[in-house]
Amino acid sequence: MPNATLCFQFIDMEKFVSVWSDGKTLPESYIFPPEHRPGDLIVPSSIHSVPIIDLELDDHAHLVSQVFEASQDYGCFQVINHGVSRTLMDEARRVIQEFFQLPIEGVSKFLSNDDNQKCILYTSSPEYYNEGVHCWRDVLRVKCAPLEECMPFWPDKPAKYRYNLTYNWPPHLYGDPFEIHSMERSPHKYVTKVNEVGSRLLELMCEGLGLDPKYIANELSLEHNLTINHYPACPDPRLTLGVGKHSDKTVITILMQGDVPGFQVFKDGEWVGVDPIPDCDALVVNLGYISQIVSNGKLRNGDHRAVTNAKVARQSAALFIQPTPNCYIEPAKPLLNAENPPLYRGFWFHEYLRAHAEDTEKFISLWLDGKIVPESCIFPPDQRRGDLIVPKSGDSVPVIGMRKAKTYDPAHLIHQIMQASQEYGCFQVINHGVPTRLMDEVRDIFKEFFELPVEDLSRYCSTDDKGNAFCTRALSTMTTKSFTTRRMFLKCAPLEECVPSWPERPAKFRDVIAEYAVKVNEMGSSVMKLICKGLGLEPKYLAKELSLEPNLVVNHYPTCADPRPTLGISKHSDRSVITILMQGDVPGLQVLKDREWIGVESIPDGFAILLGNMSQASRQSSALFILPTPDCFIEPAKPLVHAENPPLYRGFRFHEYFLAHTEARRAKFSGSVLKTFRIN
Repeated sequence: MPNATLCFQFIDMEKFVSVWSDGKTLPESYIFPPEHRPGDLIVPSSIHSVPIIDLELDDHAHLVSQVFEASQDYGCFQVINHGVSRTLMDEARRVIQEFFQLPIEGVSKFLSNDDNQKCILYTSSPEYYNEGVHCWRDVLRVKCAPLEECMPFWPDKPAKYRYNLTYNWPPHLYGDPFEIHSMERSPHKYVTKVNEVGSRLLELMCEGLGLDPKYIANELSLEHNLTINHYPACPDPRLTLGVGKHSDKTVITILMQGDVPGFQVFKDGEWVGVDPIPDCDALVVNLGYISQIVSNGKLRNGDHRAVTNAKVARQSAALFIQPTPNCYIEPAKPLLNAENPPLYRGFWFHEYLRAHAEDTEKFISLWLDGKIVPESCIFPPDQRRGDLIVPKSGDSVPVIGMRKAKTYDPAHLIHQIMQASQEYGCFQVINHGVPTRLMDEVRDIFKEFFELPVEDLSRYCSTDDKGNAFCTRALSTMTTKSFTTRRMFLKCAPLEECVPSWPERPAKFRDVIAEYAVKVNEMGSSVMKLICKGLGLEPKYLAKELSLEPNLVVNHYPTCADPRPTLGISKHSDRSVITILMQGDVPGLQVLKDREWIGVESIPDGFAILLGNMSQASRQSSALFILPTPDCFIEPAKPLVHAENPPLYRGFRFHEYFLAHTEARRAKFSGSVLKTFRIN
């Protein structure tokens, strides 16, 4: 089985909030974007909203109904009279609090970048150094299954930590727990008792769905992890979060809160506070993605977050009940029929774990059948395409024939290209010299690539752009949202060095794509010569370091349930000299002209040429970016500069522009990066 776990990073202890925070200042790296901050919002308490369910209810049918309705409406509820004693819960809270008060040398041994460890300590998230903003929390995660194998690796301090968080103390393994009073000799220890509550809840959920009560009591629920969160007192809770909005990758999560409120669920566009119920020692139950999938959408996963407190620290303990990595996940077959077809295809849980490790819904096209638009892909209203009808390019974007035996006129061709470049920054070319046979083969190859099993695709999934071939997901530069687009990057120079690193599957991938890259690059050279002639420059002016770095980007746009609130790629300009785009059969490319979007209709055997004007894409396409080398010096062409036409931009190395472009993305800058280099 491929490695399907989180990419844990080794995080130094000095990064932990509880180590460095003086409670007076909030570093900028912990300040969330305005749209995600809790602000001064008064969140209504769950006493009046999130259901509270008494598990000792005599009427079993009514109990099943309550659990099912809460799972449908909220994906979250609280349970009381659950069988976990108040004494045990208080002792577990005390041990957790004491752990986070231990000196650094007592806890630092649990720092690790190995997710296979039975016990790991980290701050904010496992990928601290990659995340855009940090969460105000420190975390201890302990694996709990099988318990007898995991427990020896748990912390041995504070005293009785292992014992008080487990069920039965096995003296033959760990020795006699000396001087433990009668309460601590009780066999009803925390993890096992809460797991018993979880098993009962899963049975009630199955009954509500009309399934056998034990339907989920198999590999779907055999993996248990306990995550202990410590949220230190925060200087300004309005600006940060203990945990941002998310859903769990579990079947269910069972949360024990302390006395300090902070857990919130998202329902009907509003946050609802789930306050502790001290008199009843309630446990919070949250449904994860797996419940939604197994129920075929009848149950909902509960989006939730944790806010911080300005005066006191807060702790919580969440038991995650989830499938084993080799468990096959699919909608329960007894729930499916002609009127209720499956919303999700089947997948192995390790596939989902890999996707979740990158981004909760990063590879949604691998397991979601296009019937739901994930919230992470829904853009703010001012950036959505909406119901806008975009005119096609047949009325506007020029279509230019590169070669015609009887009517070929080089001067007219240059004029057409110059006019299109000046007015649109975009045009389409036909009769370009790239064989139709080759274009068809390339489209077929790319389609087959994105239909490969996850195990094959995941070899190339990466956020590291230093490789010669890698897949990723397009992310918005202006919001925290992500696009529905999946991307494959192929470096193409020098070709003979790059090709061996390209995918081996589908068959002939390397041979066909290498031939395509050569042909399209030749066509790009011809276009750049014509542009140079139109500018009055030497034809090979751009055929130097300005165009020696070709990269091929393949965009895959999965079928989208509702294209109105999302985008394949948003408004942007390329950082290339020119971009040569081959579209598929489905239109989606748009260019901005005179503040209106114009559709660039897909022409059989045609290529779209983009000269850095703003473009917006939304299917499957391949773009060859012809770029300068990093050390290439960029400046206005000297033959074009004189007293009446002074330089508009200062000279710079391309790596300077590349860095400015990257920093602008991180800062979510909406203007043109070229302004950085413009001479005022």
